[in-house]
Amino acid sequence: MMIYLELYKEQLENNAVENILYRSDIVKEYFALNCFLNNFERTDERLTEIICEDIEILTEDSLLTIEKSVSIIKDNVELLIKEGNPLFTDYKIDGIVLLLGDSTVDSQGIMVNDKTYLVIDLLAYSVAIDKYNPISFLVHDITHSIHYKLMSDMYFKNYSSQTERVLKRMVVEGLATYITKQLTDESDEDVFWLGYLDDRGVEKWKEHAYKVRGKHGNNLRDLISNNIWRDQNQFDLFSISDPDKLWEGRLAYYYGYEIVENLSYGKSLDEVLKLKYSDYYKGITEYFSLVNI
Repeated sequence: MMIYLELYKEQLENNAVENILYRSDIVKEYFALNCFLNNFERTDERLTEIICEDIEILTEDSLLTIEKSVSIIKDNVELLIKEGNPLFTDYKIDGIVLLLGDSTVDSQGIMVNDKTYLVIDLLAYSVAIDKYNPISFLVHDITHSIHYKLMSDMYFKNYSSQTERVLKRMVVEGLATYITKQLTDESDEDVFWLGYLDDRGVEKWKEHAYKVRGKHGNNLRDLISNNIWRDQNQFDLFSISDPDKLWEGRLAYYYGYEIVENLSYGKSLDEVLKLKYSDYYKGITEYFSLVNI
């Protein structure tokens, strides 16, 4: 049985900046993750204010959608357990955290005091509830949690350099994408884009990724050596710079997927989850034809 930490209920009942919940270790870890993935710093106090402001303007319909999101998440977790998906039966995390965030990070894994959780921002999920494929969403993000539990050096707080900040993030997303494809019967559009692009859009994305692979391989040097992080290259690799051209973004997910795939032939799920960074580093340099990055 999965354990749920339903922090969102306390947030809705006691929507105040002074709420001690916002100073809890779990929420503070989510805030740190939020800043890392968004690539800019905001204080815990400012993030708390933003979330409280967003909660203040929630409508009745919004509240109903949040509850619907919770039901979808729980129902599909139970389905994955019932069907024997190994990520939900053979590997144990310490729970799923359901909270209301700032809508910029829908879900990820966090580590708090030697415990590992999957944290889901219900506001972010609710906004895209009609797009998300819940199976792909849950398998992808619980992979992050299990990965960190098994290989803690892959967790963002344990990155020791700008090189690791870039390359490990590519690997983390690629691994979650690869395992989702291996352990589900979901389509490419649901595995690679969780439903945001249709089949043709995903194919266009793959084609674009191949076309600009050499350019991004060279750009990795700039991202690493010059500590250039919030520039166009970063957005193309890990995010979306043009909402009208989604297929030009998130390219690191595909590159990472192919790198993990290349390293995973003949390996068990456990062996794939426990691949070392040194293996990935070699795989990345070979994939992009780079030396000494």
